[in-house]
Amino acid sequence: MKKFYISMGMLIAGSAISAQSNLLKINQTIDLPLTKKIEGEATKVKTPILNLQKSTPLWSNDCSDASTFTFTNTSTPSVDWAIETDPAAIPVSVLAPMGSQTAANGYLFISSDAVPGNADGNNTPVVATARVNNTLDLSATPNAILTFASNFRWWHEDRTVRVSGDNGASWTDFEISNTASSPADGQNTLNPTISVIDISAVAGGQSQVLIEFVYDDNDIWAWYWAIDDIAVFEKPNNDIKVKQYFATNLNNDVEYAKVPLAQVTPMSFGLEIENLGVNDITNVGFAYDINDGSSSVASASNITSPITSVSGAIDSVFETTSYTPTALGTYTYTLTAVSDSVDDDPTNNPVMNGALEVTTNIWAVDDGSLEGSYSQLFDVDSTAVFKVGNMFVVQADAIIYSLDIEIAGTNQGVNSNIFGEIWSFDGSTWSQVSATLDKTLTSNDNGTWVNVRFDQGVNVASGDNIIAFAGHYGGDNTERVSFARGGKDGSVRLGLADGTVNGFSGDNPPPHVRLNFENYGVNIEENIEVISLNQNMPNPAVNNTVITYSLQNNADVNLVITDLNGKVVKTISQNNQVKGLHTFNVNVSNLANGVYQYTLSGAGSSITKSMVVAK
Repeated sequence: MKKFYISMGMLIAGSAISAQSNLLKINQTIDLPLTKKIEGEATKVKTPILNLQKSTPLWSNDCSDASTFTFTNTSTPSVDWAIETDPAAIPVSVLAPMGSQTAANGYLFISSDAVPGNADGNNTPVVATARVNNTLDLSATPNAILTFASNFRWWHEDRTVRVSGDNGASWTDFEISNTASSPADGQNTLNPTISVIDISAVAGGQSQVLIEFVYDDNDIWAWYWAIDDIAVFEKPNNDIKVKQYFATNLNNDVEYAKVPLAQVTPMSFGLEIENLGVNDITNVGFAYDINDGSSSVASASNITSPITSVSGAIDSVFETTSYTPTALGTYTYTLTAVSDSVDDDPTNNPVMNGALEVTTNIWAVDDGSLEGSYSQLFDVDSTAVFKVGNMFVVQADAIIYSLDIEIAGTNQGVNSNIFGEIWSFDGSTWSQVSATLDKTLTSNDNGTWVNVRFDQGVNVASGDNIIAFAGHYGGDNTERVSFARGGKDGSVRLGLADGTVNGFSGDNPPPHVRLNFENYGVNIEENIEVISLNQNMPNPAVNNTVITYSLQNNADVNLVITDLNGKVVKTISQNNQVKGLHTFNVNVSNLANGVYQYTLSGAGSSITKSMVVAK
């Protein structure tokens, strides 16, 4: 059984929680609810933050020639690093093909699954080294950085860059990933990630510099490492780099991808900025711009309280102004690190990452992209109940009528029951508030969103800290259910068997569990859904979008799309639809950018949702 070792503090969001109670200490061994070979079918394209230096490299290797490396390994049977010439050889669909600049002429590649039997889960240890044959002379360069393009999906592997300044007599390790944690976003790196390592202390001013890459899969069912475009540059005098952004005040709230208009809070931002240059840099801050899809609605040219960034430091900087959306729509934001100094490499200063969608009734931490799933392990006790969910901080009194949950994978959990729960925090402990009616999954539910309803609406009040859980009752391999996950790093929570709540934070993407405030499509006499309508995907839509719906009984249905002035722009009818799940494939290429409403009518009920068109 795979174990995940965690020792971290996790912040429970919400101003109602005191400073003394907002840290849950976890220092124990728990089962990691991830299945290695469910790699996810992500729809999100992650764009790397480019940070290649504009100057000419002191040395470079485009990884096209195996003779420029020495490969060693201790695996049995033998598995070495190799030069891979097929960019599509990356074994994770969302990271293929390899996205480095010179991938077409080859890149360094090693895969744990290349060991016979490892792809089926056998554990043959792979420890392999790729050493650059060139001895680099950096005697005239006191300050140097090493850069390379990298692509991997982390499981529990160690990935290390080793640098020697004395021809291999001694080495300094620079860790890329380790057994317990990964720097990747939700286990997947960008495609590629551009790593920048300051090697000045080891190699600066040295005449016999060696570089090697070490992959150690730690005798587990692991993944791979792809490396390309290795180079050494003289360290710039002035260079600040954006490491990550914050799209909310995480001390008081959770970063959402979708939020109902009634629950909107001011949009405020922060950046984690790294000083890669030789010099200390004064007045470091950031500019931001927020766009509602048609024009800029808020911007600032610099941070209110800039800082002095010391060479080599990583600083968190927050903007003290904010913007509060007042209408439905998708609000994108651009953040750019700035300072008084002329930046030697401005390409790594901007971040254009994601958006906040203001909705009518849907509240989500996830942005709809897929990066695998959360589930019980294969040898789970058949009586165990599994629950995973997201936190929300309620801003205005509301009633939760249902939860939307995305089921991952295929041929799992057919005829199994799932459910949803709402838990609330009273300042010291979490406790269950309400549970939905059970929903029995069919084969049509795999890979789709399903809706689970509460028998009565769940009242929540402003200031409440709540968790929305998706759960199922366990079972064998055919009965277990996997819940989709993916999107921005979330505040993930697990419901444990003893009735307590634990969780992950950091690099773990949120499960696809959403609050739904819409009281729709209910036959009061029979207390059952007669129709249900899911959010269109993708949203915002560009040229095409998919709208799924389900029927409790056979019915004729109509889909009507209107603009915000009520003008009908598209109508689709589907007659004689049998009960179950159905799909509208909608072409929106002829629609102008903006917010639209789509209404599904049938079986005596109608449901309306909003979507955004942004080309």
